[in-house]
Amino acid sequence: MNLLELRDAARVELDDLAAGSNATDLLWSDAELDRFINEAVAEAVRRGMNIRDDGVTIAATIGVNQYAFPVDILQLHRIRVHGSPLMALTQRTEEDIEYLRWGIQAGEPRQFTLAGNTLIFDKSPSVATTFDLSVYRLPTVLILDSDVPEVPVQYHEPLLHWVRHRAYAKQDSETNNMDLSDKAARLFERHFGARKTAAAEVVLRNKQPRRTRASFF
Repeated sequence: MNLLELRDAARVELDDLAAGSNATDLLWSDAELDRFINEAVAEAVRRGMNIRDDGVTIAATIGVNQYAFPVDILQLHRIRVHGSPLMALTQRTEEDIEYLRWGIQAGEPRQFTLAGNTLIFDKSPSVATTFDLSVYRLPTVLILDSDVPEVPVQYHEPLLHWVRHRAYAKQDSETNNMDLSDKAARLFERHFGARKTAAAEVVLRNKQPRRTRASFF
């Protein structure tokens, strides 16, 4: 289902006005439903519908060993220096940085740590290169009616439980129904599981990535 199909399905389940009716009589605007649908996809991904992306890159700057880490990344799986496909960087803790005086030397980075939203390498690149990341990330926001959620198609319809949960929580005398909102939230959780706490997401984001040993032929 694409965004338009999800929005139309949501209106049917919410018993809102059918397509072609006066838009001013709608209880929920297209913008509201689109926002709820995007929230639903993000919630599904946060709760376990992992999106693996091996195409994330960070352009390295000569002499710089700290880089902004994309905020839409939930977990770092692996990081490599472009051109060295058999070498995986080893993660270090923030305490190691001070002890080892990271950033003083120039050269090809071999180790890194993630401090909040900053990716820190042991060495400052001496040549222009690229860091290739393999990550689990949040979904791309649906904007066009033809956009399709980045979750398996069999889970598209259950996304509507979240839409109903948010729609019935709208503070308006014609839309607010917390009993129906809570029921829809429970149905969504039954399909996708409970939401991780913020603390649990931080632990997952900073989890030690898989290491790859170099092999020679």
